[in-house]
Amino acid sequence: MIGMFMVSAVRSRNGADTPGGPCIASDGNLAPALYFRQNRDEREASVSTFLFTIMTLYQSILWHVFCGLALMKRQQESPTMPHPHFARRQSGFTLIEIAIVLVIIGLLLGGILKGQELITQARIRNVANDFQSMTAAINLYQDRYRALPGDDAGAATRWGITAPTPSSGTVGDGIIAGDYNTATATDESRQFWLHLRRAGLVGGAVTDDTNPPNAASGVTGVQNGAFNIPGIVICSNNLPAKIAQAIDTQFDDGKSNTGTVRAAAGTTAGATASPDANYVDDGTKFYVVCKAP
Repeated sequence: MIGMFMVSAVRSRNGADTPGGPCIASDGNLAPALYFRQNRDEREASVSTFLFTIMTLYQSILWHVFCGLALMKRQQESPTMPHPHFARRQSGFTLIEIAIVLVIIGLLLGGILKGQELITQARIRNVANDFQSMTAAINLYQDRYRALPGDDAGAATRWGITAPTPSSGTVGDGIIAGDYNTATATDESRQFWLHLRRAGLVGGAVTDDTNPPNAASGVTGVQNGAFNIPGIVICSNNLPAKIAQAIDTQFDDGKSNTGTVRAAAGTTAGATASPDANYVDDGTKFYVVCKAP
């Protein structure tokens, strides 16, 4: 409609186009016609500017109305209608997360295995130290009192204690009677610990005559002969095969039935008992290991 208005503005009243030459009024005066021709371009420019402004406003209004309606529709549909173009994220682990978890598990397992190995090595050192400490204590006691602990006839007078009558053997005969793990308080192998504690060579109360525990939840003791090893022997029991063999290897030849270190599964260490042929590390066998001092 606005375009038609612009066309009609340059047409005559009878519908004919205005000629290109100057318009002459009916009275023959040329001034009004010249004035119209000079200002026609300015009027057309004003009309064009006005139309451009109207069209710009029209487009702007349409755009805002369209966007507003679309936003209102989206707000109304979003609570009830899902958006099919947005992929729903599936719950689960990515490959990177799984890899990280596997690495952590591997580190934990490696740490546990390494920790167990360190514990085993520490137990081996403790048991080995027990053997060495007892050998040193026996030698120091002999040097100081000229007798074997547990078989010392002068112990009662020296420390003002009552000397028990030994269950077997004779006090002062140079033999420590009784088993290494005896529960009989009058056995010389039990009095052995009382004398060492009285002399201050072994830790513990001076009235305590019990066997000290070892690092493998067993006990350490002495007796006369074991597994055909003559003389005084130091025995330690409840040792797993790995620890028992490590002790044998450290002090002897690593074989359970030969040398100055011998062993057998169980807790019995008879003077003439036969040692085992070898160490069996199956997790079920625990050994008593005996060593000559």
